[in-house]
Amino acid sequence: MESINHSFPHRVFSRLRQKYQPISFSCELTTKCNIRCDFCTRTAYTEKRNKKEDFHVKDMADETVDRVLEELEKFYKRGIPIVFSPMGLGEPLIFGKLFEVFERVKKISPTIPINLTTNGITLNRALSEKILATRVDEVSISLNADNAYMYEDHMGIDKYEIVRENIQTLFEVRKKNQSKLPHIYIQYLDYDNNPKTFSKDASHWRKIMKDGDKCYIHPILNHGGFYKNSNLRVVSPEHYPCYQPKNFIAIRVNGDLYPCCPAFYAGGERVESLYLGNIKSKSPFEMYNEKNSKADEIVSCMRKNDYTKIPTCDKCNTYRISPNIYFKLPFSLKLNGYKWI
Repeated sequence: MESINHSFPHRVFSRLRQKYQPISFSCELTTKCNIRCDFCTRTAYTEKRNKKEDFHVKDMADETVDRVLEELEKFYKRGIPIVFSPMGLGEPLIFGKLFEVFERVKKISPTIPINLTTNGITLNRALSEKILATRVDEVSISLNADNAYMYEDHMGIDKYEIVRENIQTLFEVRKKNQSKLPHIYIQYLDYDNNPKTFSKDASHWRKIMKDGDKCYIHPILNHGGFYKNSNLRVVSPEHYPCYQPKNFIAIRVNGDLYPCCPAFYAGGERVESLYLGNIKSKSPFEMYNEKNSKADEIVSCMRKNDYTKIPTCDKCNTYRISPNIYFKLPFSLKLNGYKWI
């Protein structure tokens, strides 16, 4: 699969498909969480010895949610494809007004996809019924492990069997309602660089999956280089450019805007090289339609292989799970300083 993803035909196909990729509104509705994952910076930020004064555990203010949905509607009315994805350093299912927000998104248009990422701990039957009632399009559950010992070791809590039961319940509720949606994704985390470890467990889920469902094995990532475990730092001297700034709007719990999801992992710290403004005074829709926007400048730096102005991107390896849609130029053919076209 890795070879296919990086093959020339697939990269050309991915490049062409980018023109039709929806803009992802990734919205940090809350920074509250009910788990302590060892791969997440939030765990370090909330520990007493590492507590950051700029990290606040809270829900997004109503007026900020209103602004997010106003901007979402602007994209929709202009015919620009969009996806609403609640995500960030918190667990969306413990945000009290989550389903009210989902209803408001679908009121703008039932065709706007909602992609929910959750740890699944509170995903009981009642919440599964609500997910179907509010027409959520995709639910990605971070199971992350294939046994209880590994789960507790890395997630810091003994809830493995509960999460498995909740996943099973979501399948049952969908079947009972004779619905094709939501698509159900189950994520595993490959700590040991051995994806075959999860084959047996993934096979179990595939027996009850439908078209559109999937299990996927995710490598451990160092989003923005903010996770300080030295084993996860990027050591490659060269990156291929990331395409997130082209189709990604990350909105932190305080309304700060960024062009990629790794910015969430900085907690409350402002990442100046990537900061686009605050949604209270800055319009993502206007930024998207701006010529030579900051997001364009960030991609331009990457295409020149120049990370001096974007040190956060230099430390990040999130781009490695996305297809490389750029093509490297020979040194003799560098055009206007660009190393990638």
